Formats: sequence, structure tokens, C-alpha cells
Amino acid sequence: MRFASVVTTLIVLLVALVGATAATAFEQTTKWYTIRIQPPDDSSPHLFLTQTSSGLRLERYRSGDVTQMWAPTQPDYPTAAAVTGSGPLSGIIDKCFNTFPPSCDFQGHAGVEVKLVSRSSGKCIAVGATRATTVECANTPNESSWERLTAFASFTELAGAGFTWLKTKNGNCMVANTADAYGPSMRLKSEPCSGANDWRVGFTANLAADLTCRVDWDWNLCFVEGQGR
Repeated sequence: MRFASVVTTLIVLLVALVGATAATAFEQTTKWYTIRIQPPDDSSPHLFLTQTSSGLRLERYRSGDVTQMWAPTQPDYPTAAAVTGSGPLSGIIDKCFNTFPPSCDFQGHAGVEVKLVSRSSGKCIAVGATRATTVECANTPNESSWERLTAFASFTELAGAGFTWLKTKNGNCMVANTADAYGPSMRLKSEPCSGANDWRVGFTANLAADLTCRVDWDWNLCFVEGQGR
């Protein structure tokens, strides 16, 4: 009888634990975007930011290709966003980082700091003097040769209409690397931001996929319908 009582107690505890775990999961929606560069003239093709085996490149559009899909997220991803204080600030953070484009209650800043995550690799954009790549999104101290792409000059202009710069936290811009001829594939790199009419720094975004899934934490992203990480 005592053994049966112990087994019953264990079962009750397991059911309670599973129930508590399930209760922490909730529905999340992630919007994935294609990001294209402004072509130098009307006769040039539109090229899109693409994750490749040799780093990031600008390539022709391929419908449904996850290597050309990117999601903006808060700058502390893949961990929770750092929040100081309490009260209304949490609502501001939510509107700034969990919607695209963000709807912030404060003004006067050059942009909202974010990371851009690749749907194909789950990594974040980083740029160097000659090329761009993706790195693990977790902030690490040993990436001195790469500038993590974490800021947008005019973030609210990125989606749908108009062009904007994609800036690093150090203030440089991600640009088309004109060491490659403008064609079906180009490299990208980091350099000081130039004039607003320079096609090499002009990017815009359009919605490519809208995924809903169950996640354990509200900063997780949906990479596959029904499945987050």
C-alpha cells in the first residue's frame, strides 16, 4: 500500500510539472522579410540580402527561399530584452521590439536598436571591411573583427516603402561591395555611411512570411509554422 501511495504521489507531481510547463508556452507570431538593395539604375536587377555558404551576398529573388528571409528582433536576442525600471516601460519595449515596424511612444532617436536574424541559419548579421556574414546572435567578446548589425538609421521607414540605411552599432553602414561588378551576385561590407543618394546603402523590406508557433519565452522566434526556437 505504501508503494502504491508513493507511485500515486509521483504521478500527481509529474502531471503537475507537465501542466506547469505547458502553461508557460504560448502562441507567438514572427514576421519574416526580404530585404533588397536599391539598384543603381532602372535597367539593373533588384538584388536581395541572401545567406550563402560563403557569407552574405546580394542575389536575385527566389520565391519562398528561407535564405532570403530576415526577422528584426530586440538587441539582446536570443536572451530576454534587458529592461530597467518598471511600469509603462515594459509596454513601450513590447511595442518597439515585438511589432514591425515598431510603434514607440518616444521620439527624438535616430532609430530603434535591433538585430536581424536569418531564417535559414538562426544567426545574426555582422559585417567587416570586405564582406558580411552571420554570427551567433549571443553577444560574445571575441568578435573584434566584425561589426554586429544592430541599428537602423530610420527603422520605421524600412518596411513597405522608402529606403533606409542598415547601420552597425559603431555607426558604419552595410553597403554593396563594388569590388564585385553589379550582376546576379554581390558581396557586402561595412564602411562609413555616405550620402542619401548612394544606391549602395539603400535598403527596403517587404513581408515574405508570417509564421505562428508555440514558444516557451516571448523573445523566441518562429522559424517553422508551429515550431519556435
